[in-house]
Order: sequence, then C-alpha cells, then structure tokens
Amino acid sequence: MRLALLLLLFLLSSCSASGPDYADQQAARIEHPDIRLENAVCTLNEQGSTPVTLRAGEITYWTDEERMEAADVSFSQPDSEGQSDISGSAQHARIDTGSEIMYLTGDVRLESISGDLSIQTSSLIFDIRNQRVDSQDYVSVTFSDGSLTGRALSADLRSMQLDLLELEQGEVII
Repeated sequence: MRLALLLLLFLLSSCSASGPDYADQQAARIEHPDIRLENAVCTLNEQGSTPVTLRAGEITYWTDEERMEAADVSFSQPDSEGQSDISGSAQHARIDTGSEIMYLTGDVRLESISGDLSIQTSSLIFDIRNQRVDSQDYVSVTFSDGSLTGRALSADLRSMQLDLLELEQGEVII
C-alpha cells in the first residue's frame, strides 16, 4: 500500500505542467469560435447606425461574447448619402459587436474622406457608433491644413477635433 501511495505521489509531482505556453495551449483547445470565415466580407449593421463593411483574410466570431476577430482587415463606412467616408486597415482587429468598438493593431491606417484626415499608428480604438478614435501610441496625423506627430491621440471624427497629449512635431496652415 505504501509503495502504491509513493508511486502515485511521485507520478503526480513529476507530471505537473506550468508556464504561459501550457496555459495558452489549453485556452486554445477550449476556446472555439462559432463562425470562422476565410477571405471574407462582412457587414456590421446595428439598428440606428451606419453599417461598416469588413474585408479580411480571416474572420472569427463568438456569438455569446459578441466578439469578432479579423486578420489582415480593411473596412469602410459610408456617409449618410451612401458615399464612402471612413476607411481603414490593420493587421488585426478585435471587435465588440454589441458596443461597436474596434480594437485595431499592427500598421493601422484610418481615413476620413469628408474630414480630409488620415491617421497612422500601431494600435488604435475606433468607436464606430460615436465616431471617436483613441490611441496611446505614436501617431502620425495628416489633414488638409497640415500634419501632426506625437503620442496619445483622442479624436472626434464628427467635429474633427483632435487632441494629442504629447506633440512631437507639427505644421498647421492658418
């Protein structure tokens, strides 16, 4: 009996798994999206808001979590007359479909055609419903009257109000 107990104790102590790689592997086995699409075009359209069309190399969607993820993504949103107004791209997007917020990472570009505005950064949050943009990273912003570079951008695309917490350089024609 003691020998069996010692053998069991030895097996349990020698077979422990730890570390972030093991945890990531186990999470990947458990978490499965409800829908997975490749080379896909998807339209996000909540009642009362302007639809956003996504094009991506891969889109995954979790219905219960109202979460969508996309790789190699580009998107566009028309204005009230149906003409393309907001467009952008990123290497990766995580989208909360309930609140219509996009978390974009990797070579992010966002343009507002009506505002003649272009933003480039490594990560950005785009609130589709409220037309707000936030980034804590280094950003490059160009517009019809100049350009700005710096960190910590907060922008309202409707009013075209931009705030940079740390302005590195800029040129504005008045």
